[in-house]
This record gives sequence, C-alpha cells and structure tokens, in this order.
Amino acid sequence: GLVAVEAMASGCAVVVSDVDGLKEVVTDDTDGVRVNMRHSEAVAATLNELLVNPQRRARLGAAAQQTVTQHYSRSTMIAAYDTLYQSLL
Repeated sequence: GLVAVEAMASGCAVVVSDVDGLKEVVTDDTDGVRVNMRHSEAVAATLNELLVNPQRRARLGAAAQQTVTQHYSRSTMIAAYDTLYQSLL
C-alpha cells in the first residue's frame, strides 16, 4: 500500500486492485477507486471515467490527500507507535 499512499499524498486519484492491504488504505469512491483487476473491461471503464471526469478526479485526489494527512502522516504514525510502545511496557 505504500505506493498508493505516496500517490494519494500527492493528490492523485488512485485506482487500485480490490485486495487485502489496499482495501485498508483506499475507501472505494471516497479517496480512490478499487476494482477487480481480473476484469479488464471494468479497469478500462474506471480509468476512462476518471480521464473524462476532472471533477471526480479532483474530488478523489483531495480526499486522498486528507486521508493520508489524517492516517499516514509522520506525526500520526509516531504517535501510534508511541502508544503501542507504552502499552507494552
């Protein structure tokens, strides 16, 4: 999921495979789009729709940046590790 998070941080509308790991990072049609990569027609339709719909692309990209800021920023990750560490003491 790191590549998806990096793309989201840059404001990209991401299209990811609907698999474990990425399901935890991308909420479908909120901050990205999840598709079954085995269905090439669905992948093509999703990519085409994002290409021709700049408003949706911008909405997903902005939401993606917000998701990264809220859940994957350095300060958030440090706080989560600190909490875990403190609970193990």
